[in-house]
Amino acid sequence: LAGAVVTVVHDGRVLFTRGYGYANVDERLAVDPTRTLFRPGSVSKLFTWTALMQQVESGRVDLDADVNTYLDFEIPPFEGQPIRVRDLMQHTVGMSDVGGIITRDPVNVPEYRDWIKTHIPARLWEPGTEIAYSNYGVALAGYIVERVSGEPFAGYVENHVFRPLGMDSTTFREPLTGTLRDNLALGYKLVDGRFVGRPFEYIGAVMPAGSSSAAAPDMARFMLALLGGGRLGSARILEPASVELLFSNSVANAPSLPGMAHGFYVIRDADPRLIGHAGNTGDFHSNLVLAPEQVFGFFVSTT
Repeated sequence: LAGAVVTVVHDGRVLFTRGYGYANVDERLAVDPTRTLFRPGSVSKLFTWTALMQQVESGRVDLDADVNTYLDFEIPPFEGQPIRVRDLMQHTVGMSDVGGIITRDPVNVPEYRDWIKTHIPARLWEPGTEIAYSNYGVALAGYIVERVSGEPFAGYVENHVFRPLGMDSTTFREPLTGTLRDNLALGYKLVDGRFVGRPFEYIGAVMPAGSSSAAAPDMARFMLALLGGGRLGSARILEPASVELLFSNSVANAPSLPGMAHGFYVIRDADPRLIGHAGNTGDFHSNLVLAPEQVFGFFVSTT
């Protein structure tokens, strides 16, 4: 590893935030746990599910509605069965997933709202019956948020999730600019025992599914808000019932296997129950884990 950051929260407070290694190896710039941004990859999806649940709370989205209710293009049904919004959260859309979602070429980054219209995956089985991880499904969820709120997705999450929680070093926007760009850890490839820096990864094709950049203190604030029933200090981003739904079990592919909550993986069912989400880009590897009954959580990201 070139660098890493870890933050741990418990019972309403941050216990530990620490940086390790280098944000920039060639410049010998150490990871600053208070400022260095990492790319959490698919951990970004938890922000998207939060935004979607805000729209459910507002009455603009029905979890059991056909996703086509909220789209300006059509997702074909499978043997007459439509995909419900709930299926997006459960990763039970009944679709194959799609590749080619990361590029290092800034010239060829599509707008996600255009990309999802031309890359509809094959419908392979009845929705709601089997978990199969779907980046496309989460991008679709973000587009629904954009459509029903009337705000571009990246701006919506800034206005209704990040800013209320004081997450000033988190964004879905690419490329980064200003202070955020200056504080971003570089991605590396190990070549003959040496770290070789790599160009920025653009994940804009599926923006709501993985394009965020974030500093550890912001991730701590997000975990504290979720563990606090949707509230951090005077800011409330979700009602307790919405957080309870996100944390609750939905579907498992077999009785002996952990399944999905709603947006979260179920990592362990008991002793203690653990939920969370991992994230991997080409350069960054991350994990966020919560133990709701213990009001405990941690986030780690490495490059």
